[in-house]
Amino acid sequence: MEFHTQPDQNGDDEFKLWVTDPTGYMTYQIVTVRIIAINDPPTFVNHPPTELYVTFDMEYTFDFTYYVADVDHTVSELTMSSDGAPNIWFDSLNAHFNYSGTSSYFKIVKVKVQDAMFAHSELSMVVRVTKDIPPSLNTSLPDLIIDEGVVDYFAFDLDDYFYDLDGSMLIYTTGFENIPAPTINGTTHRVYFSTPGEWSGVTIGQFTAKDPEGALKIDTVAVTVIAVNDAPVINPIDRVYVHYDLPYYLYIGPYVYDLDNSIESLDFEINDTHVVLGTSATGAYRLEIEFPEILSGQPYPYSAWVMINVTDPKGETASGEFEVLVTDNQPPQVIVENPDQLYFTFLEDEHLNKTIWLYDLIFDQDDIPLDFAITSSGGHLEWAVDSFGYVDLGASVNWSGSETLSIIGRDDGDAWAYVQIFVIVTPVNDAPIVVNTIEDTIVTGGSRNTQYDISGVFHDSDDEYLTVTAGPEGNAQVVGSTLYVSLPAGKDVMTVTLQASDGEWESSMVIFKVGVRKTIEEKIGFPYTLPLVLLAAGVAGYFIGIRLPRPYALENLFLIHNDGRLVTHVTKEENTNLDKDVVSAMFTAVQEFVRDSFQKGEEGLKKLEIGDKNVMIEKGKATYLALIYSGWPQKEVFEMLPILLRDIEERYKERLERWNGTMKAVPGVEEMLQEYMASAFKPGAWQEEEEIAEEEWVDILNKET
Repeated sequence: MEFHTQPDQNGDDEFKLWVTDPTGYMTYQIVTVRIIAINDPPTFVNHPPTELYVTFDMEYTFDFTYYVADVDHTVSELTMSSDGAPNIWFDSLNAHFNYSGTSSYFKIVKVKVQDAMFAHSELSMVVRVTKDIPPSLNTSLPDLIIDEGVVDYFAFDLDDYFYDLDGSMLIYTTGFENIPAPTINGTTHRVYFSTPGEWSGVTIGQFTAKDPEGALKIDTVAVTVIAVNDAPVINPIDRVYVHYDLPYYLYIGPYVYDLDNSIESLDFEINDTHVVLGTSATGAYRLEIEFPEILSGQPYPYSAWVMINVTDPKGETASGEFEVLVTDNQPPQVIVENPDQLYFTFLEDEHLNKTIWLYDLIFDQDDIPLDFAITSSGGHLEWAVDSFGYVDLGASVNWSGSETLSIIGRDDGDAWAYVQIFVIVTPVNDAPIVVNTIEDTIVTGGSRNTQYDISGVFHDSDDEYLTVTAGPEGNAQVVGSTLYVSLPAGKDVMTVTLQASDGEWESSMVIFKVGVRKTIEEKIGFPYTLPLVLLAAGVAGYFIGIRLPRPYALENLFLIHNDGRLVTHVTKEENTNLDKDVVSAMFTAVQEFVRDSFQKGEEGLKKLEIGDKNVMIEKGKATYLALIYSGWPQKEVFEMLPILLRDIEERYKERLERWNGTMKAVPGVEEMLQEYMASAFKPGAWQEEEEIAEEEWVDILNKET
């Protein structure tokens, strides 16, 4: 038995656990489940702005109250702080900014919200310091009370509340939940609200005023939507076929409903005594219809019209009528115990096969098979019915939610029975994916700081807002949808990584290079280094003249699975300080080269150049080796590479074919690569090692016995 708790819910709950033996005897026990509360950190909500403008030497205040929430604490119990002190300080949840200067600049800061248990969340922001004065408010926007179902209710004129000291034209935006976004007239800036027809409660939203520079002012509005009682609804009922002197049950759940009142609270009036309102053994409301063989001297077949009036507790009414055709044909009947409680559920992107049998829902005593028609309320559900009436049920890719399946079973005489199934597709979180890459940006001369719009790099079918992290930390940082990159001192080219997370799953990594090459003058320090340049030229000429052999270096060796996963990587001891970003970029380049250059199933040796580095790739059946080197290695170095790969695949053949991604599955492989890099690799040596290990193991067993 598995228990799945709901987010942010705790306390005690009970359920009955029934047990039935093969003869049908039953008993039950009440089981109590206690869910223990766990403190969750406060979070930033409602998409707070990630860019704020402040004026030189002028205090700017921003209220975070609307943008923070905690399921375990009230907002008054939360505190905030920032790494931007002393230029940023907090009064409760109000942030105060004050920066000095005369020329425009920006700072990337972090603000932190924390609860009484010290759990916290952080938000990165860009503070732009300029001479521009942000918009202001004359007075707070008024809260509103509106009935549900109202269209275009005039609320206020934004120009009566917001203003700009610089005299700039303001641009207004808004955002609300539970109700449609208000309409802002583009010319007059008058605001109109519309409310849902069947939702009531309190919702809080915001209005933002921005000047042309991007400086902003935000205010919130609480909208209370008052419930309005609606009349009951009676949907049309097709002609009902019944057999004389036999009861027919028409379940009214699909036909009669009231959005504001339960069906138990409604009053029914029916004009024909042959039709009465009743309930099934499980409490489902139905019309119980039974007509005689002869009615008022008219033998079957004959028709009768039935009128229904329904009244809710506040006096709102609805009326409807339907025809009953009395024959000697027994119509299909709904036979499921409680047709108002037919719920089926399955996971997103999965299926529910052979769980629903249509003849368990609708059955006909004198007509088999029936002709079934199935429709969906929303169009996301998919189904297939086999010749025996079993249903395979699925849904659109990446869709989750609830829909209703309407099922009608008809016999040869056009008599029918109707039942509804409520289907719930439970969401499954999918990992974010990379939809656009970023090209390398390496220029000659210019600024060592740059920005990228990364809003279109990642996509997640389940989450609109992702957390994107950048590396290397300290030189690359994401704020909102902008990546800020700054080259460190002494480094002209840097590898940048980006990865998106939805809180559970992470995307693959986006890797690209950012660099500013030195100009020729910067490289040689001209004119001060002219003597050194001449000396270097003379030395180079000397080496060329005597044809000294140039040295070489084996720098990195990758063992990569054919599916692209890295098995292991070794480097020379003297290269242990090699930039990890450079290694990662090399690994990515090798993956792409192998994917593009080798045909499916192809093996062999190929060469690749990455900048001033050379890569020799030896591809086998399950893996490939990528040797990164510089200079001119001896012939024996390359001749030994395929022998090394052959030994690896022979030693770990079955494990590599179904590799689980862990080094435990391939013990000793890293040592084989290290021996090769140290020119100490001996072909077939692994067989002797395993024979020795087996002998030692046998000795241990003998001693124990």
